[in-house]
Amino acid sequence: MKPLNWVELTRQQIKARHGFGWSIQGIEKQNKVLTKIVYRFSTGRRTTVLTDIEWNTNNSKKIQDLIIEFETLMEERHVDLKKVYELIIGNKVFTDKKKINWEALITMRAHLEYGLHPREAAPMMGHSLESHQQYSRFFNEEILEDSFERAIKRRKATHTDKS
Repeated sequence: MKPLNWVELTRQQIKARHGFGWSIQGIEKQNKVLTKIVYRFSTGRRTTVLTDIEWNTNNSKKIQDLIIEFETLMEERHVDLKKVYELIIGNKVFTDKKKINWEALITMRAHLEYGLHPREAAPMMGHSLESHQQYSRFFNEEILEDSFERAIKRRKATHTDKS
């Protein structure tokens, strides 16, 4: 049997983790091959984004991580892929319009999804609190309120389970 190439393997890993709906492909643009991510709803409607991630074996994990991020935000916000992509850009997790600031994206997820305080998240990410706090500019009041609501629910659920 012929070994799988990185594209086939990445597609299999995405399907195993996320099931129906997600696909990826390389699209040539301005002498680069970039990653296009497609989500197909159960109704058959599709939504796509062309990311800044170059289409190569070294970026397989980044592609998979971005799909996790997309899926999480789509579920939380009840919006399609294009809107999620706009939210990510709008929350300034990009260093510019072409490069994703992965550290800022992870910082935002640590706060939003897991309710981690910067004092907790900074050492986990391997940098100082001062360095970590520069990412506070990526959060607006609505995001923080949503985060607090989830943290309160999570805390109540955790303390209820222990009783």
